[in-house]
Amino acid sequence: MSDRLHLKFAGLQGRTLDAYGKALQQFLAYAKRHQAKLSTARQLDSVLAEYVNILYQEGESFSAAGHLLSSIKRFIPEYKAKLAVATQFHRNWQRMHVPVRATPLPHDLVEALAAMCLDINEPALALLLILGFRCFLRTNEMLHLQWNHLLTVPGQQSLNLVLPVSKTSNGNPQVLRIDDVVTYNLWHQYRPTSFSKALLWPHTFRQFHRTWKQPLRCLRFSAASYSPYGIRRGGATYFFLTCGNMDAAVARGRWANGKTARLYYIDDGALALAEMEWTYLQKKAVRRWAKILGRFNKPLRKKWKTWQ
Repeated sequence: MSDRLHLKFAGLQGRTLDAYGKALQQFLAYAKRHQAKLSTARQLDSVLAEYVNILYQEGESFSAAGHLLSSIKRFIPEYKAKLAVATQFHRNWQRMHVPVRATPLPHDLVEALAAMCLDINEPALALLLILGFRCFLRTNEMLHLQWNHLLTVPGQQSLNLVLPVSKTSNGNPQVLRIDDVVTYNLWHQYRPTSFSKALLWPHTFRQFHRTWKQPLRCLRFSAASYSPYGIRRGGATYFFLTCGNMDAAVARGRWANGKTARLYYIDDGALALAEMEWTYLQKKAVRRWAKILGRFNKPLRKKWKTWQ
């Protein structure tokens, strides 16, 4: 039986657990180099506080400090209330920390990217990008989608997307409705002929990020212009600006806190879109490719009902 099946790891995703382990290993290596004493909670708190301060002064990742403190508090719970100094240092850093947020992708850019994915014979990736935008999916959620997670609505050109697990679902499945002709027609044309538990896009995170850069370059953007997480931010902003319903946006984005959605996604995303500047050639390329995806915007003929 894998050690990760133990109850002490319950609720932790593999990537989070790996981040915890990496942060802890780096701290223990630091403590060993400096021959620091860690026998008591007070000694551990003192060394942790100094280590967090060093990370801050040397410009290291803020998240690394958070992963370290979270790992110790999670796996040595009796120390949770005894790391007052280290926790205070981390909170001080948090107050000054300005996160670099992913630039939201506009609707027409997502459509242009999807059309280019079709052009390079990656229809499943095109569908994945559209689903990510329409349902505000995190990259991890996108890459774990299976074909059988997309359910049809009898008599309608609509889909229901089932998320077995998401970051804020507490292990419960969540269902999102997609009333979008482009999404439906893409799914209808490229879906497997039989019920399938296969992944929509059966490749690794690294392959996804590498493939992601290719259509961006073809549209005259640099690889650093947009990151995949910008799909979620752009989708949330577009949804709210289109329907004007904050409660619906929060529910669709599956945020535990509506304030998070408004401050960091919708308000901040709308400002980023308002201040966005593209060159003439970028605008021309995006318009051209977005129009290509428009052919999927036409309702299917009655034949589509035969396989319901």
